[in-house]
Amino acid sequence: MAAHRPSKASSWTSQATRRGCQQPTFHRSLPYKKSLGDTAVKLSTALGSPLDEWQRDAIRDWLAVDPETKRYVHRRCGLAVPRQNGKTLLIEMRIHIGIALGEMILYTAHDYSTVTQLFDRMKGFYGEKARDPEAKYPELNKKVRSVRKGTGKEAIFFSNGAAIYFSTRTKSAKRGFTVDVVIADEAQELNDSHLKAMLSTASAGPRHNPQYIYCGTPPTPESTGTFFQHLRKTVHEKQPDDLCWAEWSLVLDDPRRLEEQIDDEEWWWRTNPALGTRISIETVRSERDTYTEPLSFAQERLCFFMLEIEVEHLISAADWESCTTYDPPAVGVMTVGIKFAPDGSSGSLSICIRPQGGKPYIECIDNRSMSGGASWFERWVVARKDKISEVWVDGKTYAAALAERLSSSGVSSRAVKLPSTADVVAANSMLVDAVSSGAIEHYDQEALADSATLSAKRTIGKDGFGFDSTQTCDATLIESCALAHRAAMTTRRKPGRKAVVR
Repeated sequence: MAAHRPSKASSWTSQATRRGCQQPTFHRSLPYKKSLGDTAVKLSTALGSPLDEWQRDAIRDWLAVDPETKRYVHRRCGLAVPRQNGKTLLIEMRIHIGIALGEMILYTAHDYSTVTQLFDRMKGFYGEKARDPEAKYPELNKKVRSVRKGTGKEAIFFSNGAAIYFSTRTKSAKRGFTVDVVIADEAQELNDSHLKAMLSTASAGPRHNPQYIYCGTPPTPESTGTFFQHLRKTVHEKQPDDLCWAEWSLVLDDPRRLEEQIDDEEWWWRTNPALGTRISIETVRSERDTYTEPLSFAQERLCFFMLEIEVEHLISAADWESCTTYDPPAVGVMTVGIKFAPDGSSGSLSICIRPQGGKPYIECIDNRSMSGGASWFERWVVARKDKISEVWVDGKTYAAALAERLSSSGVSSRAVKLPSTADVVAANSMLVDAVSSGAIEHYDQEALADSATLSAKRTIGKDGFGFDSTQTCDATLIESCALAHRAAMTTRRKPGRKAVVR
């Protein structure tokens, strides 16, 4: 790529003294008269890391309180700013104030390295342990009751009842206890499963004054989350009555002018409030020359959000959860569904058990890469051939070959079916109807739940539909369940004896 040449000369003042714009390109907040953010501003100076103007404004929004109720004006806070501009310092100051208030705080991030970096920084303020003689700030260390350093269990506890927990995000991360404040860093990777676990931790916090803070950058094609972009869209379209939002992002007036617009250095100054202080203009120029894709530079350095692509999902999370059981049937007609991805990269095997009475039950036995071929699927079915009524196998790459191998391994040819397109459409429709009406049960499997609720709707033929994999899930899990369910509800074949799942 040719070396970057700015399309406009920088103005306003000299390069040596110029600073990035301190006012966000978009800002929403509710009116307020009082904020504990002023205390955070003073504390940051005392700790040797004074906040910039934009950071002072953001922390005041976050810590705005109602003078009468003492509750936070903004229950939810969002911040979108390019990397390396000082987001972490803001988070630190929010934690410091929370500790002083006696709050229990959960800090989460997508990558464990991000979690440990903040944990190390907070230990730098409060010490490695209670009564740490080497603590940099003895007056802060006096507040510490204990420091927990176990991998995945990092936390600091304080004598006034405050605590700060550090955690990566999973479907069940920190579920089972309560906190007052949840801080979600790297929020662009936050998905519905993570959100569900996080929201439950602060819904009944001990101070009855919960707050959720979401900090991130625009999601990239590799990002797995959808929540942050959805939240941004919500606040741009309307003013929620509990949310503040600030962002420094490129506003693209014409998609065809992306490369021209990102070469306009005025936008660099407009979207990076720390440009000229923490970030040098030379560094950004070097980044522009390094990125081979203009969109990557726009997202990473100019906080450019692409238009949100609406994805239609076939199964809602609420409907899926309502079908959960922890007492699956042990005896009944058992069928198997096997689905291979269109590109042959993965495959899933699921079962359905239709008991004599009660609802049919589906479960995904395994989802695996196809780098090792289909031999595992063959072995699993062959080992249970006397218990299985039917096996439905779909997927161009492996289906026909697997059906032949099963037959040669002693599985009755009448038990193995390669479903037609019409069969697949009917299976998908039947499963969706069963979930929405509560006429089916499943065990609470995280990967299967993601496949069921995050897969996109795929059009098949004129009126049919199927499940399509997305960046957040593999659709073969729920598709294999659909095949097994359809087989169980339509089969008339009886194996040698009743199926008993072990």
